[in-house]
Amino acid sequence: MYFSTKHLPEESHYIQLETGYCHYRLDGPADGKLLVLIHGATVAGWIFEQLRPFLIKAKFRLLTVDLLGHGYSERLNTEYNIDLYKRQVLELLAFVDKVGCSKPISLLGHSLGAAVAVSLANENSQRFKRVVLTAPLINFIENMPIVKLFAIPVLGEIINKLYVIPMLKRRRRKRYAAIADGRFIERFMSQFLISGFERTVLSLFRSDVLADKTELYKAFSEKGVSSLVIYGEQDELVTPKQIGHLRSIMPNSKFIGLADAGHAFILSEPERVATHIINFLENRR
Repeated sequence: MYFSTKHLPEESHYIQLETGYCHYRLDGPADGKLLVLIHGATVAGWIFEQLRPFLIKAKFRLLTVDLLGHGYSERLNTEYNIDLYKRQVLELLAFVDKVGCSKPISLLGHSLGAAVAVSLANENSQRFKRVVLTAPLINFIENMPIVKLFAIPVLGEIINKLYVIPMLKRRRRKRYAAIADGRFIERFMSQFLISGFERTVLSLFRSDVLADKTELYKAFSEKGVSSLVIYGEQDELVTPKQIGHLRSIMPNSKFIGLADAGHAFILSEPERVATHIINFLENRR
């Protein structure tokens, strides 16, 4: 253990996977329907904290993972990509299944986590019967052309340290300030206390993990997996243009737009979002 876990809730667990040392949570009734929660880039499993009580009340068994390089999972000296995160979730599920979680399995992926969820379903559409995508990552690089400079040795490190990290901190302070008395600002900032998080951010920008995911979503649509897409109509990261593109390549998915909602709507409007998720997973109208 390379950091203190004394302040973490009893639901927190750790396991050494082949992919790395992984922090995860198990919540809800042991016999509930298993729902895997996969967060986005630069945040962690705490992004689902506001949503979690509503899903537990609906009797879902929740498996929340901190993706490698994020939250309280291990920081690796490697490239972070969709394949790595997919293998991490599959390894974790292989362990959790042994301790009695029920099936079938549904997936909820937020932002980058949506791309991970889709990749998992593409690999085994029979195992993952229902998939919820909230604020799904489509093509982040389209909105941030400076990313191309990250590939240049030394210059990428300088841009990351002097521009990107301060920018992330400013944006998260602004984004989370009005939510839950601003306590998620501390949750985000605390990740920097564990050595290696700045390297995580740099790796995310240097790899293709934030690039165009059109082909991934096209393959997912062809699998015929039942899916729900929830997006914020005021989201500046997943733009209306991108959502329109996603609709065109996923015509059989259900889309729900939230008026006046930005990228962090699972924190700011958890009850409304949970209602849509529960209705979909329970096959209600």
